[in-house]
Amino acid sequence: MKKMRALAHLANLTGCSGKLIVPTKLISVQKSSRQFMHLIPRIKFGKICVGAGLGIATVLNTLIPVAQATPAPHPSKPHTVQLSAENSAVPQQASSQAEFLGDPVGYSLNGQHIVYRGEDGHIYELWFDRNEWKQTNLTKAANAPLAAGNPTGYSLGSLHVVYRGNDNHIHELWFDGDQWKHTDLTLEAQAPPAAGEPVGYVLESQHVLYRSSDGHIHELWFDADQWKHTNLTQEAQAPLAAGDPSGYSLGSLHVVYRGEDGHIHELWFAPDALNNKWRHEDLTEATKAPLAAGEPVGYVLKSLHVLYRGADGQIHELWFDTKAFNKKWRHSNLTEAAKAPLAAGDPTGYSLGSLHVVYRGNDNQIHELWFDNKGFNQEWEYTNLTEEAKAPPAAGDPSGYVLGSQHVVYRGEDGKIHELWFDNKAFNQRWKYANLTEEVNAPASETGQN
Repeated sequence: MKKMRALAHLANLTGCSGKLIVPTKLISVQKSSRQFMHLIPRIKFGKICVGAGLGIATVLNTLIPVAQATPAPHPSKPHTVQLSAENSAVPQQASSQAEFLGDPVGYSLNGQHIVYRGEDGHIYELWFDRNEWKQTNLTKAANAPLAAGNPTGYSLGSLHVVYRGNDNHIHELWFDGDQWKHTDLTLEAQAPPAAGEPVGYVLESQHVLYRSSDGHIHELWFDADQWKHTNLTQEAQAPLAAGDPSGYSLGSLHVVYRGEDGHIHELWFAPDALNNKWRHEDLTEATKAPLAAGEPVGYVLKSLHVLYRGADGQIHELWFDTKAFNKKWRHSNLTEAAKAPLAAGDPTGYSLGSLHVVYRGNDNQIHELWFDNKGFNQEWEYTNLTEEAKAPPAAGDPSGYVLGSQHVVYRGEDGKIHELWFDNKAFNQRWKYANLTEEVNAPASETGQN
């Protein structure tokens, strides 16, 4: 095949309702007797970048899957793409690459652990051995398949990392105390392929959630002998999902997701109930809360808390009021309560004595909303963590976790993994910053530069 000079063309998408366009492979387009290969990376709403080298204006029918929220292999169907004429040797730049890359996730078990997907499709872990940060290529260590999406980590006696592979199977990397091992959970449980990113959580055993291409929420769970599969959407007769789920537990299993109606839906299972089965509740309807624009996340501090970003760019919380006479779900606008900046990405929540919520603002800085439960008025407060720690701007959404103190990790505009942590042992307790990628000289987060 003749090698052609690759130019960047900016194309407008039609017929996809503003959804993100994400390929799973190179797309072959036949024009007359010539065949061209197009590599289309994920970029912003309503537009795609085409690296073609055509230098001409044309209209193409391409088979491109439409993703709901994250890269996802939805059933392909034709979409019309208009390529702009580009005869100049200078390529058009759609935007900074780092804006569209994967994000790290932090978790803890006898130390700090951060997992992310590298530009080579491998899953990497940064971990602190009490003296210094170290790096392990988990994919290589476990001889596991490459990743197509971002991983997440959780712990139950040992370390567990789950991710979606290029085969759209859910894969698990787990540490047996001596070495990392790999299990294909989709194969083990005879479950449907994944269209979104998985998430793991714990209640007495391991639970892994994901969304399939038909909008159903599936759970893979370990019953102490083997992995099993349950279609939660079918079990609870719940609405279809438009985004990826989040799972958490407080005596029972709780799963939250954004539906095609923009509502936040909860699926919950009470194992001790007389008629124990999965049930559904529309939390948006129950609380009269605003519609969601992003994916929800659930967390716990004495009660159930669900966070999401609204279409208004504000951070909203749905929480279960256990003290009310008729226990019920309530809604709070945290952005308004704390007088905080608007959000550009989805929030995450964690707890350490009080409630903590972190998110990326329109200024690409990391902001924290926290509930002052010791103050006279007991109210939501706001802190700009990026300013406090004098840290670099963020290109992706943060992840918060706890190990003795508060820890927040994120991907910077340089593609490197950065950590903000609260030094509660210092004389003047304050937020500090560390560049973890530089500390271990680890590979950059996907297509960031080292």
